[in-house]
Amino acid sequence: MDEFVKYILYFAVVVMAVSMITLYIYGIRKLLEMRNLKRRCICTVEAEVIDIIEIDQKVSRNENRYIKLHSPVYRFFYENEKYEVIEKVKTDYCELYKGDKVELHIDPDDPKIFYCSQMNGRNGAGIALIVIGAVVTILAIDFVVSFILSAS
Repeated sequence: MDEFVKYILYFAVVVMAVSMITLYIYGIRKLLEMRNLKRRCICTVEAEVIDIIEIDQKVSRNENRYIKLHSPVYRFFYENEKYEVIEKVKTDYCELYKGDKVELHIDPDDPKIFYCSQMNGRNGAGIALIVIGAVVTILAIDFVVSFILSAS
């Protein structure tokens, strides 16, 4: 195997390793974030969706392409106080509509910290990133092994 091919192989392995590590870190971070929310948000309240905010998210840096993301705004009462909070999870398709009643899990010490169990994707994002990282790991191992075998 000549030197140039070795450097290309090393570069490919480094790029794949960085990608795998990044996917694992973000996936685990998402799962820990949700676990922390579930631990903190122990009170359940009924909330109403009072608005759906639309946000134009730029898809590409080079082109003027945008995608519309949606984020529900909830209103609920806790200990005789009214709260209006915006969902942090923004999706291209919102399953909720204005006027819907939802169940929010709130932090009793800070009711503006919450999660909505009806908004899909919180656990799914973390798991998906870990699965993608595992697939990239398998592909990287297969690539390196087949490359080494073909070069010998």
